[in-house]
Amino acid sequence: MKKRPIVAVDAGSFQTRVLVAEENDEGNLRFCAWGEAESKGWKKGGIINLESAEASLRKAVEAAEAMYGGPIEHVVMGLGASQVRGVNAHGGINISSRHREIQREDARRAVEEARRVNLPPDREILHVVPQEYTLDSYEGIRDPVGMMGGRLEVNVHVITVAAAARMNVIAVANHAGLIVEETVFEALAAAE
Repeated sequence: MKKRPIVAVDAGSFQTRVLVAEENDEGNLRFCAWGEAESKGWKKGGIINLESAEASLRKAVEAAEAMYGGPIEHVVMGLGASQVRGVNAHGGINISSRHREIQREDARRAVEEARRVNLPPDREILHVVPQEYTLDSYEGIRDPVGMMGGRLEVNVHVITVAAAARMNVIAVANHAGLIVEETVFEALAAAE
C-alpha cells in the first residue's frame, strides 16, 4: 500500500508553491513532485482576495498532481512572517521533594506551563520552541531527560499568529478541495 504523500504549501505574494515528498521505510523524505503558480489574491503573506488565492493554489496543486501522478488532498500550509509574532516565556514544575530521574513527560509538562502566556484575543499559539532548561540551579540544559533533579524550568519562544489570518489560509485551502493537516511558521519549517 502506497503511503500518503507529505505535501507542503508555500503561498506568498509572488508565487504559490507545492512540494510533494514521500517518507521511505527508514523515515527519510524523498522528493517526488512540485507545482508552482503565480500568486494572486495575496499581499505580504496575507489573503486579500479569497477567490484569486484559491485559483492560484488550485493551479499549483494541479501542476504538482500532474508531476506526482496522483491526487493531493492533505497539506501542511506555511504561514508567513507578516502574521507571526514571537514572545519569550518561562515556566517550570516541581518534580518531587526528593530528586528523581527526569522523564519526557516532565519536560512536556514544563513546556506546557511556560506556554501559558496572556495573548490578545486576536492571537493564537502556533508553536512553542524550548530554548533551554534549568534543572534545580543548573542552567543551559538542552534536554533534561534522564538527568536527576527536583525542579525543572524551561525558557521557551512562543510563536503566535493572527487567528483570522490563519483561518483565512485554511479557508483558501479548503475551498481548493484540500484538507489542512497543520499550519506552520515558514521560517521555522525551513530551519527544521
